[in-house]
Amino acid sequence: MNDPTLEELMECLRGEDEFDRAAAIYWFAHDYHSGQWSNLYSVLSTSKFKPGLTHSSIKDEGENAEDLYNMLVAKYGE
Repeated sequence: MNDPTLEELMECLRGEDEFDRAAAIYWFAHDYHSGQWSNLYSVLSTSKFKPGLTHSSIKDEGENAEDLYNMLVAKYGE
C-alpha cells in the first residue's frame, strides 16, 4: 500500500464537496495508516474533521463521502 500525503489525497479529490472530502480523507487515513510515523497517521492526527459520536466508519458519513473514500481506496489502498 502507498502512504500518500495530505496534499496527494486532496489533489485526488480536488473539486469535490469540502465536507465529503474531509470525511473521506479522515476515514481513509483511519483505516489505512501504518503507525504513528506514517503520512496517513499524520493526516489523521491533524485532521480538523471529527466524526460524530455515533459514527464508526465511512458508511456513517453518507453516500457521497463513501464514494470519495472508495476512490482513495482504489488509488492508494491495498
